[in-house]
Amino acid sequence: MLCLILTYIMKKLLNLIFLSLIYLQAFSQAKYDNEYLIELMQSQHYKEAASYLGSFYPEGANEPKIISRIAYCYLMSGNLVEAEKSYKILLAKDSTSKSTLFSLAAINDKRGNLLQSKFYYQKILTLDSTNFSVYKQLAHLAERNNDKDLHKAYLERANSLSATDADVAYDLSNVYKQSKELKKADSIIDLALKADTLNLTLILGKMEIAHQLKNHPVAFTMSKKAVDMGESSAQTLNILGQSCYFLKYYQDCIKVYSLLHQGGLGNQTTFYYTAMAYKKLNNIEKCVEFLDKSIEDCISPNVVFYLEELALNHETLKNYNSSIEAFQKAAFFEMKNEYNYSIARLYDGYLKNSKKALKYYKLFLAGYKAESKQTIIYGYAVNRTKELAKRIN
Repeated sequence: MLCLILTYIMKKLLNLIFLSLIYLQAFSQAKYDNEYLIELMQSQHYKEAASYLGSFYPEGANEPKIISRIAYCYLMSGNLVEAEKSYKILLAKDSTSKSTLFSLAAINDKRGNLLQSKFYYQKILTLDSTNFSVYKQLAHLAERNNDKDLHKAYLERANSLSATDADVAYDLSNVYKQSKELKKADSIIDLALKADTLNLTLILGKMEIAHQLKNHPVAFTMSKKAVDMGESSAQTLNILGQSCYFLKYYQDCIKVYSLLHQGGLGNQTTFYYTAMAYKKLNNIEKCVEFLDKSIEDCISPNVVFYLEELALNHETLKNYNSSIEAFQKAAFFEMKNEYNYSIARLYDGYLKNSKKALKYYKLFLAGYKAESKQTIIYGYAVNRTKELAKRIN
């Protein structure tokens, strides 16, 4: 009897030991060093972290927490295919998980699957119709699809949910700028800028809008602030230079544009405003120098205006032949009848060339139109034509 009891007890103990060994083996397989895993993740060794976790779950984990960690490591290591697989397992376990849907949307965005990305974002909206981040990302997708209407609609919705978000405010203001709704663009930027006064992106946005609205004091303040923060692009310096000119800070205008000129970034606009600043300071020689540079830089729709200015400044410097040459160049681009009068006057009054003066007075009279409001100079041209004709004959 005693032997039977001992045999029974031994069997029970053996069974218990066997089960314990199975449990310990399973536990040892599933147990990983959490501190080591965190260390790998904090040092951004995500590929190693994914491999480390995978070694404990060769056939895949069942716990959402573990699957989430594996998925995140795959995502951060750039293995988007494996990351998507893991997140889809999580989604099958919980179809209402916004974090999982966000991850799947982001993965598809990175892989260029924009329609699938949009699908996941819209799934989030069915769970949370006021999710700012979703509208922001949908606006990004619409822009990439070149859908301007949806891009604008999503940005407006995102901005209504968070008016202080700098990225959305800047993007929406650009949309309004493109449609010439400058006041709207300005108010959008203002709201965000009040919340973040040192945001360079918003400062530049405000600067550009003020420049387009010809609000020179604000354009000056914003461009100066941007430069003080280390932003010295050609566009910023150009707006600062123009603002200085219109605010009558002529010396500052010249100094600002000299930075661009020294860096080889001058263009017809910078040369022109530099020339005009010198003219305001009565430095006509410098004015002529920079007007020449403006004309040489680019033949633009403004070339006639530049040549007219150049002609007038050459006259002030008593360079009469150069003045006539500038008027003739202007006539090449746009024939204005008053050029003939101006050339005739220069030949008549300063160069004392009666034949050429008579020729241009006659050209002026031939092209004269009563509605042109040139009656005073018309009468003068008639009299001078008669007098010069008598003198030559």
